[in-house]
Amino acid sequence: MIDENDIEKVFVELTEQDLEICKFLSNNTLNTWQGNRTKEEKFKDICLGKFAEKALKDFFNNNKDNNFFYEFYDDFREDGFKLHNDVDFIFSKSDTNIKKGKELIVNDILNNSKLSQNTRNQLSLRKIKIGEIKATRIQDRLMNVDGNLDLKKILNDDFLTYPKFLRKSKDINNAEDYFNYVEKFFHKDRVSTVKEEKSNMVDFYFRVYVKEIDSHKAVAYIIGVINKHDFVDGFNIKKMVKPNKSESAIYLSKKLNSGNSILSICNQDKFKIKKSFLETKLNNQNNNPIIKPQI
Repeated sequence: MIDENDIEKVFVELTEQDLEICKFLSNNTLNTWQGNRTKEEKFKDICLGKFAEKALKDFFNNNKDNNFFYEFYDDFREDGFKLHNDVDFIFSKSDTNIKKGKELIVNDILNNSKLSQNTRNQLSLRKIKIGEIKATRIQDRLMNVDGNLDLKKILNDDFLTYPKFLRKSKDINNAEDYFNYVEKFFHKDRVSTVKEEKSNMVDFYFRVYVKEIDSHKAVAYIIGVINKHDFVDGFNIKKMVKPNKSESAIYLSKKLNSGNSILSICNQDKFKIKKSFLETKLNNQNNNPIIKPQI
């Protein structure tokens, strides 16, 4: 569980090199969800992600409890910032494994334009974890009457990722709708759906909220992290309807306060990955036909 005391505040400053990278990324980013987004808006959104990435990097660099090695994809990619980024960063207890992981990822993305399931499996065998960072710009709704950030409101937000089987729908509003859709069109029961969603996910999801000061500086709040097993255990479906942006997009979601503090990831011996409770429950029920699944 995450509470207000677990949130880490980090002051972040982008270098000229960081801003150049943001320009490259902006020029090669399509307006998939926001068709009317201007070049300036695109650049600012890319910088938002870079602020969040740098906040995590600075936190890891300055934390003495870290017992893992890590590499951020923008620091070792070889595509000239032209291809879609399937990986934000990787981490492992083995420096040798990290080096091999970088090689596997670079070759796969250069050859296939995305990270294949085979490469994901190879990374998993080498105990290399993939991290995804979701950055959110701090808006007025998250401020209290005194003008300060309301951390309790933030903790009512969600970890988010895209579902495997469908990313846009005006009719799907919750997990029950989504399970029914997958069963109808893909002929998969809930156990299979949960398994495939999990296989489609990265290992860990990190949530960072950012308050920009100017184009170079920001204050970042690292909220926490959740592993994919906990994420799929009782996930919900969230829609964030905004004019000209994600009007019908759907996301797998899990409340932020159900995750773990960022400090928990710094000592992986204390951050155990456990099997999804939902998956275990449904598997057990399928092995015993007398018991009907209670979802």
